[in-house]
Amino acid sequence: MLRLIPVVDVRWRELPFDWLPSDTPQRRVELGADCSDTDVARVVATLASYNRIASSGSIEAVVHALQEADTLVLPGGLMVRTSALEIAPSCCCGLETWREWYDVAPGGSSPWLGHDPSPRVDCGADVAVMWADVDLDDQSPSVSVPYSEVDDARRSASDALVAFTGRLSDWLSKHAPQGSRLARRFAEAFDVS
Repeated sequence: MLRLIPVVDVRWRELPFDWLPSDTPQRRVELGADCSDTDVARVVATLASYNRIASSGSIEAVVHALQEADTLVLPGGLMVRTSALEIAPSCCCGLETWREWYDVAPGGSSPWLGHDPSPRVDCGADVAVMWADVDLDDQSPSVSVPYSEVDDARRSASDALVAFTGRLSDWLSKHAPQGSRLARRFAEAFDVS
């Protein structure tokens, strides 16, 4: 069964914020209702550093700066997971383009999944073939998925993003009550509905 999981790559830069635990070795955060407060803090810190909005400061100051930013982007996207294969978004892929997965349909096109490695989706007549690294040609691991599973996985990814936005709102109410607008900004920037 195919799952498309919204993820944020939190290794992009050092995150020197003193309110962020330093003992969190995760490379990426899977967004959803089950995100811990630490996961939400790591996403907020990544938002600030990746967008070059802040590299230090209190939670309140960082959240205020994020609310005032013109644009927000995040390294990550939708991670492909099946029982046989996992394909993470690679370099230069961003969560802001996750809706490109709606082009995965018969005769459609591949979403941008990054490079180095270079994952891709081929949209055949009956199934979508998801390749881990097209630079490997026929040696690349791949999985064929019926479009009905792609549809279900997209809905689930959308639901996870909505749930994460709720977690972000909860986290903000505890740690930066003046920053309630950031959850709305997140939903707008990452096309969460």
